[in-house]
Amino acid sequence: MTLAVTTRQIVNGVAGPIIGHLVDRIGARIVMTSGALIGGMSLLAIAASSQPWHFYLLYGVLGAIGVAEFGGLVTSAVVAKWFVRKRGRAIAFTTMGISLGGAVMIPVTAYVIDQFGWRMAWIVSGLLIIVLVTLPSFIFMRNTPEDMGLRPDGDPVEPQEADLTDGASAAQRRTASQEQIWTLGEALRTPSLWLMVLAFGLSSMGLSTMILHQIAYIQDKGFVQLAATASSITALSAFFCKPVWGFLLERFPPRYCAAAAYLCAALGLVILIYADSAPMVLLYSVVFGFGMGSGPVLDPVFFADYYGRTFVGTIRGFVMPIRTVFATFSPIFAAYVFDHLGNYQLAVVFLVGSYVLAAFVIFLTKKPLHSSLKVTADQSDL
Repeated sequence: MTLAVTTRQIVNGVAGPIIGHLVDRIGARIVMTSGALIGGMSLLAIAASSQPWHFYLLYGVLGAIGVAEFGGLVTSAVVAKWFVRKRGRAIAFTTMGISLGGAVMIPVTAYVIDQFGWRMAWIVSGLLIIVLVTLPSFIFMRNTPEDMGLRPDGDPVEPQEADLTDGASAAQRRTASQEQIWTLGEALRTPSLWLMVLAFGLSSMGLSTMILHQIAYIQDKGFVQLAATASSITALSAFFCKPVWGFLLERFPPRYCAAAAYLCAALGLVILIYADSAPMVLLYSVVFGFGMGSGPVLDPVFFADYYGRTFVGTIRGFVMPIRTVFATFSPIFAAYVFDHLGNYQLAVVFLVGSYVLAAFVIFLTKKPLHSSLKVTADQSDL
């Protein structure tokens, strides 16, 4: 199982540059439809598997490719193309589906396994993806509002004529015509991109590690019965925090919001390190979930705000393999520490340091200025 999950993460990272480019080039409609078919069919095929390598191939490789084609990279890139001023809240609402889907499907899958067996559970999951993702993607998905004769954010008039409140923040007054348009080559030559990749990679270490080791760590601290509850509260906190971060991102520079989120996650882990009572463990779940849950919102908003919406899929996809290294290494490191020291304490301290360093790096990451534009000093700090 661990090998299959690791393979899935690697394949997802390697596929990122290709899928991100395809979203910008041919549109999300074809990418999402084909991905849902591949993902759904791979799950159906798992039901007939009889050897471990069948599972590695179907779940770890084909399933990863399918999910990557209708997963967060694609959906958030499309949302970023449809919204500019309201981008934060739009991406926040869509990423809430990640947490909601898990909350709904986990008990459904458990019930099917209990009543009909694990093979039927794969069949049900595959059919749900084909029906609930393939058809809506093919019928309704459009890459940009301009494809339907509309404007981003639902603006009914030309951007220069839009009636926007003078007292609004610069982020709220920004329209699609004011966004900088960066190609992949141009973005790669900016220090800001690599600082972003480093900060996002460091922050992803905490998420990927705690997802796998959180329950075991809490149980090792003596809270055996509380571990599952604490894990659920972490997920709920991550779910409800997304709209908060979305609205904050529309009012403050993304680097400020990201730094605050990473420090919040670090504080949550510090609370867990010193937790000696049930209330402290539950406090950790709320604080860490609130900080950690910002990731799916911060990431796409950052890339779109800094490099524009035209090639956001290509740019985000290109750096995915680098970030995958961080997310894959960290859980293995935590397991190594536990095997050799008998506890997770040093690994969690390491994660606190990674979040603090991520906050410092992202705070220094200012928005790059395109050579073709003249930007005022106050705009350059957005």
